[in-house]
Amino acid sequence: MFRNRVRRLAEFVQFKCGLSANFTYVSNSADIFHKVASLIAAIGDYNMPQMIPIVLTDNQGSDHSFAPRGIDSQNGIATLVKSTGVPVGDERLTVGRSRTSQGREKVTFKLTIPVVANETVNGIARPSVLRTHYADVVLSFESTSSTVERANTRAMLSDLLANSEGLAASLIDNLDTLY
Repeated sequence: MFRNRVRRLAEFVQFKCGLSANFTYVSNSADIFHKVASLIAAIGDYNMPQMIPIVLTDNQGSDHSFAPRGIDSQNGIATLVKSTGVPVGDERLTVGRSRTSQGREKVTFKLTIPVVANETVNGIARPSVLRTHYADVVLSFESTSSTVERANTRAMLSDLLANSEGLAASLIDNLDTLY
């Protein structure tokens, strides 16, 4: 039973970190511990970004500081929050990386920005969400893609969104239609 738990733990670590170790022909506890030790050594070489506070600047030059809130242990999605002191008004940034069933590497970002105003009912003011803005970014790469290819894709997407005179600005800022 202990051997099966260690095997499942090691397989989970492999999946989350994209590492590989063959457990097919493991016959005894010593073999399992050897495989786990090799995975731990590989994790030491695995470059994982640390979840640290992030500052995003909006179009008007205002900084939005997002602090780490936690990582969901089930799906590995990290949440960062710009707290307003009232949870209903908190801006959220979620970030995740996973592998699809087709073996593609998938990176996701989701930005949630509520617009809140105080609503007074019977002389009591309370915050109320008027509307919420969402931005979902999904990047998907073949497992054979190189670091340079992925970096180029990120840079091109950044340039597309940063160009204040271009297509993205026209569609997003002005809600223009294409012709």
